[in-house]
Amino acid sequence: GRLATRRSNDAKFDHGAQFYRLKAPLREVHKRWSDRNLSKLWFAEDGEQHFNAPDGMTALAKDLAQEMNVILSERVVSIKRQGQTWTITFESGQIEFADEVVFTCPVPQSVEILKVSGIVYPVQLNDVNYTKALVVLIEKSPVAFRFSGPGYSEPDSSLIFSIADQSEKGTSVIDALTITLKAEFSESHFDSPDSEVINTTIDELIRLSPSFVSGVAQLKKWRYCQVQKPFGDLFVEVAEGVYLAGDGFGGASLNGAARSANALAQHLSTKHVLV
Repeated sequence: GRLATRRSNDAKFDHGAQFYRLKAPLREVHKRWSDRNLSKLWFAEDGEQHFNAPDGMTALAKDLAQEMNVILSERVVSIKRQGQTWTITFESGQIEFADEVVFTCPVPQSVEILKVSGIVYPVQLNDVNYTKALVVLIEKSPVAFRFSGPGYSEPDSSLIFSIADQSEKGTSVIDALTITLKAEFSESHFDSPDSEVINTTIDELIRLSPSFVSGVAQLKKWRYCQVQKPFGDLFVEVAEGVYLAGDGFGGASLNGAARSANALAQHLSTKHVLV
């Protein structure tokens, strides 16, 4: 979910994570992406390197999943233990079978499936919560927004958290901006009309860059954006062979998700060797 890329006419937007910082949890997979020319250094700041994917951040997830059987456009509604196997039931009625199940979606969504499935889980999972995020995507602006740095800014603004230039990143072949609004505004305006949020954002962009003239704009919403209160452990096993992991356990950011994933992978590797 964090590695989300959207196409709109000739524009392409990353509307989740704009980059990843090169830290320990991602070093191994970063080498894979770098060797395959999927990621490149975008900028360095405060001693940290920030990498992005010119083909869109979702290309990184697709690379990791290319040898997997990925089922799309389906929603899991319940899981049930039958002997040594878990039966996974989808909303469409489709059924799959697995020896182990790993949930990495936002914790509230995982908890809902556990409830329906009758699986008792640690009550602390109910305390894991996330900020919301409203994201405005703007393309084909007659007069571009002026950046003082490398096409990414976290401006002095009560409304805007970050502005990312998708064409400068190499993601979009035409002018395109991703503007992520701050958590407080996103929470209070999550159900406001799209036009109201877009117009308010454009006004703020003009305040920050007076010559800016907006192009075509659209609004995207993240109900679960940045985890505010992680679970505490890097993963949890709620039933035999059923695990919850992800940024709700490892902390906000792609590195946090990777930290959780690495810990669970190590646990499963050890478990299977012992078996």
